Order: sequence, then C-alpha cells, then structure tokens
Amino acid sequence: MERQALLSFKKGVIDPTSSLSSWSIKKDCCQWHGVQCDNITGKVTSLNLGCSPIDVSSNCLRLGGEIILPLFLLESLNSLDLSGNDFQTFHLYPSNAYRNLLGTMPPHFCGNFSNLKYLDLSYNINLHMDNIQWISHLPSLKILDLSGIDLHKETHWIQHMSVLLSLSELLLRSCQLTDVIPGVGWFVNFTSLQYLDLSENYFDFEISKLVLNLSDEFSALILESNKLKGPIPDTLRNLRNLEYLMLSGNELNGTIPDWLGEYKHMQYLEFYGNSLQGPIPATIGNLSELISLELSYNHLHGFFPSSLGKLSNLENLLVGGNSLVGVASKMNFTKLIKLQMLDLSSSSFIFDMDSNWTPPSQLAYVYLHASKLGSVFPTWLYSLEYVHYLNISSSGISSIVEDKLWSLAKRTTCHG
Repeated sequence: MERQALLSFKKGVIDPTSSLSSWSIKKDCCQWHGVQCDNITGKVTSLNLGCSPIDVSSNCLRLGGEIILPLFLLESLNSLDLSGNDFQTFHLYPSNAYRNLLGTMPPHFCGNFSNLKYLDLSYNINLHMDNIQWISHLPSLKILDLSGIDLHKETHWIQHMSVLLSLSELLLRSCQLTDVIPGVGWFVNFTSLQYLDLSENYFDFEISKLVLNLSDEFSALILESNKLKGPIPDTLRNLRNLEYLMLSGNELNGTIPDWLGEYKHMQYLEFYGNSLQGPIPATIGNLSELISLELSYNHLHGFFPSSLGKLSNLENLLVGGNSLVGVASKMNFTKLIKLQMLDLSSSSFIFDMDSNWTPPSQLAYVYLHASKLGSVFPTWLYSLEYVHYLNISSSGISSIVEDKLWSLAKRTTCHG
C-alpha cells in the first residue's frame, strides 16, 4: 500500500530529467531515490526530494507539476521535504476522486499524518495556497517551512499555526503575508516555538503589536525586510535565551536599549537599515558569543564603544552609514581575530592604526568608502591577506605605494 501511495504521488509529478526513474514496481520502495524506511518495520519514515535553490549539482531534482499527496497512507512518515522544486499546485487527497477544496477537506483525511514532524515545501516559487487549514491537522509537527509560497489570500494563517502545540520552528519567509484579520490582534500562544522567521513580507504596523506568548527556550526572532515601525519593544527583554534578533530592513525608530547587553547567548544582533537614533550602547560589548553585529545605515551618533573590541567571536561588524565619531585604532580590532566583514563607511572616525599592525587574517570584506582615511593609503590595508572586496572610494587618498597596491589588487575581486 505504501508503494502504491508513492506511485500515485509520482503520477502528478513532471520529471523532465527522469529523477524518479528508480521508482519502479520492480524495486522495493525503500530503495527508491529520496525514500527512507525504518530498518525494523520497513515502513516509510522520510521522503526527501528537496532541492536547494543554489544547488546546481546533478542530484538537484527540480520536479514540477502537482503535489498530490495520498501519503496519508504512510502512517510512519515523519519527514517530508519537497523544497526548492517547481510544483505549482497542491492537493492533499486520498485519490483523484476527492478533488474538494482544501478548506472543506474532511479532517480524517489527514488523520494518519499524526507522526509527521518535519514539513518543508519552501521555495516552490510558483506554488500558492489560498487555504492552509490542513496544517492544523498535523498535531506532531515540529518544523514547518513554507517560505517563498504565496499565502496572501490566507487571512487566518496565524490561527492555523497556533494550534500546532509541538511546533518549534516556523519559517514563512517571503510569503506575501500582510496582517491578521483586523481587530483580532497578534496575541498568539506559541509556547513550544523556538525559531520564528517572518522576513520579507508586507507587515506594516507597530512592532509592539506583535505580542507572542513564547517559551523560555525561544531563541530566534527574524523579521527582516518588512515595514515594521516603532521602537524596539521592551517585551523582548523577557526572551532571555535569544540567539538571533534580526530586524534589519524595517522602519524602526527610537534608541538601541541598554538591556540588549543582558543576552548571554546572543549571536546575531542585526538592525541594519532602520531609523534608529542615539549611541551604540557600551553594554553590547557584554555579548561574548556575538557573531554578527549589523547596525549600518541608521541615524546613530556618538562614539564607537571601545567595549566592542572585546567581542572575540565577532565575524561581521557593520556600523557604517551613521554619524559615529571618535578614533578607530588597532585597539578596537586586535581581539577580533575572527572578523570577516567590516563596514565603517560614511563615518567621521579618525583612523589611527599602527603602521605595523596586521588586521585579522580572515578579514575579507572591507567597506571604508566616504571615510577619513587621510591622503596616504593606509599601511594596514596593504597587508589584507584574503580580501575579496575593498571599497575605499571618496576617502581622500592621493598617495599610494604602487607595487603594494598591485599586490593587494591581485588578491581583491572587487574594489573601489
């Protein structure tokens, strides 16, 4: 019966490269491409036909057509990955005889999906879903990724998601979402959720409206590239185990609060491209696990905090495009041994680097355009070992050492 369920699914698939050629009645379905079975019971537990959007290898399936899932017969299925393909329609029916609307689908059609824990349909860019009520019939679901799927007609999406009491990761990136039903609000009981990504949608409201009842284990809030407004809300202070706070590309204002320095596990703190004002809090230097600090292109002012020089795990330091002042010396960077990307562009820093200082060996992307580097090409820039991008345009440099510059240029893929 499991073999027949999979063959029924195959009938709706457009497979121009015969990627599913191994799906034959002549073989045990547990030997088919992308199918995994339990070693003891022989039941199908995983179907992985996903294709990374950047994967150009021969193993990338790029299937199309319809997702027709009589897979409710796969009672042990716990993982389903159809991401990155070109499916255009979605049906969850036991056979072609039941072509009802998804919203009117009898709940028992999904009854045997009670074991499904991982569902990834992301980045089937021509796929849209007008109704995702069927999601509420997957009680064991822990990870759900519908990123890149058009959900703009589904106005009850957040209600359907909130009944998934086991859900720990929810990714709805670039789904053309706008808001919930007017007047309902954003209070949602996501007590098991740990990771939430709603980036690249059309949310246009005060960020304080987003009130989520989250667990103590919640670790990632990713809301980049929306139109969220208002100051960084104090309610975030309760999320003591945050590792990712990524709010870049919105319209946030106000100041960066000092209490952000209280997060012991913070790794990604990114507010790039907002309208935040005031200084960079010195308390950010307490975030010893911080990997990425992206504050460029706000309206920040004041001095570059010397405490940032203690962040030995930092790989990205982006503070350009603000009105920061002060002295940038080797003392700010000596301990940043893992630094890969540095943006100090369009600032009023005075650069006072020791001529013998060698920057971090991994530094590969350097943005210093419209900075006050002085008339002489900085010696420390010549010693960049693995630089891929260097922009020093409009920085007032008029004197160079030609041999050293050409040696640097050979190591640089793009420069200004």
